[in-house]
Amino acid sequence: DLWKPTIKFVHAKLKGTIQHELEHLAQAEQQRVVYHKHEPTFESWVNYLLNPSEIEAHVVELLRKARMMGKVDLSVAIQKAVDNRVSESAGKIEKNELAQARKKVIDTWKNYAVKRFPKAR
Repeated sequence: DLWKPTIKFVHAKLKGTIQHELEHLAQAEQQRVVYHKHEPTFESWVNYLLNPSEIEAHVVELLRKARMMGKVDLSVAIQKAVDNRVSESAGKIEKNELAQARKKVIDTWKNYAVKRFPKAR
């Protein structure tokens, strides 16, 4: 069926997004949410991605998506998600600064994933 891959992708994206927001609700219940005012700067974007509340929520979202899409490695899902975000800043930020931020976010998210989900790939 031509639509099956598309439907599977949309379904995984929806469930991942819902999981992300549910994680924020759980954080709020445990009073662990730290909100930062969003300003459209590169620094605020990196700070947002390194915010502990967002790290938790993004990682659970990506784990949900990876599991729903089949044999998708969580570390690959993390890398692709960060790369998608980084591509939005390409050409606006020095390549070296962008590469350092990319590495820091990927490493931070992967380290969190290993701690919280040790059996996840």
